[in-house]
Amino acid sequence: MTSGTAAAILAPATIRFALLPGIALSLAMIGMQVFQYRPLLAMPGGFVFVAATMLVLLLHATVVVWVARSEAQITHLAAENLIHIQKPWEGVTSLAAMLITFLIWGVAGYRGARAARAVAPGVLAGCWSAIVTMSIVVPIGFVLEF
Repeated sequence: MTSGTAAAILAPATIRFALLPGIALSLAMIGMQVFQYRPLLAMPGGFVFVAATMLVLLLHATVVVWVARSEAQITHLAAENLIHIQKPWEGVTSLAAMLITFLIWGVAGYRGARAARAVAPGVLAGCWSAIVTMSIVVPIGFVLEF
């Protein structure tokens, strides 16, 4: 993949197209569940739970539109560190993010092995993908923590 192709894949319109339908679908599913079980809103803390979840999704949609316009990727990092969800789901989303990252490294390795028709270049491509990712993420993590 050339750098021009990578830039086209990560274009602001592509980011909006990839993320906004998922957010809209999540909001629609919440609405359908609340409509199917209306007593949820009458439960103690039920309304706050639903409203807070929908508010965070709407905030996320706003951030996606803003980031896609200004290409300020630091906003994503700030939202990731400043918005916390309830205990069991925060761990689940962190684990999912890590697994997706590992999957991306595996795809890089697979594509490298397939293009070269040998395993060693695939392993090198996967490792290099991990090195590049971590050399970006670790310093950003330190900056956000300190």
